[in-house]
Amino acid sequence: MATIVCILALLAACGSAQGQTRNKTNLIVTTILHEPFLQQGENEKFEGFIVDLLDRVVEKIGCTYTLKLVKDGKYGSPSPDGKTWSGMIGEIKRGEADLAAAALTMTSLRRAHIDYSFPFLANSLSVLMRRKDIFGTATEAMFGLNYFLTPFSAGVWMLIIVSFLTVSLGFILLNLFNPYEWRQRIQRGEIKDSEETNDQFGVKESLWFSYSMLVLQGYSKRPLSIAGRVLAVFWMFFIILTLGSYIALMVRNPNLVLNTQSGADMTVKGLYSFYNTDKPPIITLRGGSTYAYIKNTRSAFYTRIYQKMVKNGFANSTKQGIERVKSEGVAFLMETTMANYVVYRDCELTQLGEEFARRHYAFAMKKNDELRHEIDQAILELSEDGAIERMRWIWWRVKSPARCRATRIKAGSHSGNTLQADRFTKTSGLALQAFGGPLVFLLIGLIITALVCVGEILVFKHYDKSPGVPFTGCDENERA
Repeated sequence: MATIVCILALLAACGSAQGQTRNKTNLIVTTILHEPFLQQGENEKFEGFIVDLLDRVVEKIGCTYTLKLVKDGKYGSPSPDGKTWSGMIGEIKRGEADLAAAALTMTSLRRAHIDYSFPFLANSLSVLMRRKDIFGTATEAMFGLNYFLTPFSAGVWMLIIVSFLTVSLGFILLNLFNPYEWRQRIQRGEIKDSEETNDQFGVKESLWFSYSMLVLQGYSKRPLSIAGRVLAVFWMFFIILTLGSYIALMVRNPNLVLNTQSGADMTVKGLYSFYNTDKPPIITLRGGSTYAYIKNTRSAFYTRIYQKMVKNGFANSTKQGIERVKSEGVAFLMETTMANYVVYRDCELTQLGEEFARRHYAFAMKKNDELRHEIDQAILELSEDGAIERMRWIWWRVKSPARCRATRIKAGSHSGNTLQADRFTKTSGLALQAFGGPLVFLLIGLIITALVCVGEILVFKHYDKSPGVPFTGCDENERA
């Protein structure tokens, strides 16, 4: 009988322990300062995305909470022997807090020791770098030899040169064969040719006339024939379309002019590039989920990246990592959610490449905590009615407005944990395929010019062979 009584007493004690958290009216919540998730506002009062989310969650489950900062300022990682945990995970395991609420990433290692709530935000990883390390500084770009060439690709520039030479050749041929042009009229004596007046329109004059139109300048002479003037009109329209495209690209994307660095190799790859080079050095946050991901992923690629991080030294906080990016020029592997927040507010920084290693943020609590189901239900409801997204918008955009345009150097997609060797190169400018409009317009002009020239030759021959019909040319002193 005594044995039965003891067993019943033990079961009652276990049941009481399991229901202890659920019966609490005030939850002790451990957290960490991490703007915009949690920060201290006026009178050192806590505010941020996590505070707003907790307010809505406890309102739905019917209790209150007290926030406290984690003692060691860490998210949570196991000791080398695996017996103890640091950070918020350690405080949950030791019973010093009922709930961990922060940008806490869900991992299988942590999941073996604590329970997670339903995730409230999706996240991934990306690389944070200084903008000038990718694009070059404005001074470097301005004095770079290819500064003014950047808006157009090499193919487009070659096309412009070929077009210039083709049009100049067209003026030369017109001058040789069109009876209404300078050379033919000089031979017939209709126009005087002297060194003083330089009355001719040869190779030099044709090149200078085409070039003067290209740079929107005038020239002393112009074609006399209708065909020459038609060609000049189409050449001018080609120049206007080209110049408009050039200016539009300069104005629309000012990064193009900052996209070159004199004397430097501007070919930058994604995370893959850090496999074969030590410049720039790459780091990450010590003891966080990103650290664990890089360290524990069974891949020769990630093993080498981790070894480089050990050599370069880890950051003890996100703030310290960002400061090292700005001061030392290192590349900081961090969570995309925070990287997005940073690059919209610090114009010196930018993100490199697409995100990878998808994960989620969630609350953490003790194993088999009965409160988890109610928290899950509350988070699901807030997610479904758009409340969480509104909170995110408020803290990422409204209460902390962006001061600059964030730039991410994009590349191809990544599949799973396999990182492709995608190259992130400087913008090559307007591609040749996109320049088809001005080219087609100029080709049409050349065809029309040829037809008009043939027509002028036929007309001249008809009048020249018809008796009694004298040729009436232009005034011999006609000038452009």
